[in-house]
Amino acid sequence: MFERAVSAGHLMGWASRLFARALDRRIRPLGISVGQVPVLLMLTESAQLSQKELVERAAIEQPAMVAILKRMEAGGLAVRLTDPNDRRTSLFELTPKAHAVMEPLFVALAEGNNHALADFDASERDLLISMLGRVIRNIAQTVRP
Repeated sequence: MFERAVSAGHLMGWASRLFARALDRRIRPLGISVGQVPVLLMLTESAQLSQKELVERAAIEQPAMVAILKRMEAGGLAVRLTDPNDRRTSLFELTPKAHAVMEPLFVALAEGNNHALADFDASERDLLISMLGRVIRNIAQTVRP
């Protein structure tokens, strides 16, 4: 019988949903949603990315990414540009409005992490981060095309 109390997948999913719910409460006043966070972070790291690159880097399915990018464009958080090297491809970049919410977003992300790991010492935090990285690498090998 399946025991969710000892299932890594179940527990990680549950933790992820709780993280998302708590983050949503922190960032909703900024005018951004939890679904937009991976795109905001990717476009902060790389000034311009194509939709295909965002799908790959953020591990978000294509239809969901289309919806996220449309909402970000409508909300004034991202702009779509034509790729000068391939006119068939669109590039996305953050607007000044998006850049203005990045620092408060980073604060909200740090607060969420600090709250979730409040009773962990530094070595436990490091171990958890290391182990989650390994889990992600293991799973990513099975879902990449």
